[in-house]
Amino acid sequence: MQRLLLMLVTAPLLLLATPTPVLGRLTRPWPIDVLVDFLSRVPVSIVVFTVIVVGTLSAPAVAAQASSGLWRGFFDGLLLFAGVVLWVPALRRVPGARRASPVAVAVYLVVQSVLPNFPAIVFVFARHPLYGAYAHAHQAIGLSALNDQQVAGIVAKVATLPVLWWAAWRALSRAERAERTGRDEEPLTWADVERALERTERDEKRSSQAT
Repeated sequence: MQRLLLMLVTAPLLLLATPTPVLGRLTRPWPIDVLVDFLSRVPVSIVVFTVIVVGTLSAPAVAAQASSGLWRGFFDGLLLFAGVVLWVPALRRVPGARRASPVAVAVYLVVQSVLPNFPAIVFVFARHPLYGAYAHAHQAIGLSALNDQQVAGIVAKVATLPVLWWAAWRALSRAERAERTGRDEEPLTWADVERALERTERDEKRSSQAT
């Protein structure tokens, strides 16, 4: 549940609650702007999110989290970062992030709901605990380590699909409404225009320095 809250609730609320001018200032430095441009590409976002989600569920990663509060905090921060990567292409809140069409966003969210959830299937059908760190843990609520693992898999699968599929449905609804009314509900903002001008200026400076 903690993993899901970090990626599916905390990350999108953080992006939605941060004013656009603040997001613009935070992402204006050249290295961060380049990272935003790179991570907001749909294929890149899918790969990065999947690698982080699956990687943090590997046996060595889970053992590290169970051994130290510092490691636990590090992996929580990594999951929050993965959530931001997941939602940047879908929410279109970060200035300079690439903008996919609503249909592409819907497809992207459906793919993100399937690929990273593969470990959840493994958890449900595994016949023995996969993590030695928790294999002999005290049964706090009467669940064995195997039952706890299976419940975790079910929760991960059941909770992820409604959130991401609802967001995909919202994207398609906005596209249908924009087509019917002829009005773009997410027009290009001045923050995006300003970021494009800043990138052009940086490119011109690099070209002049190279010559």
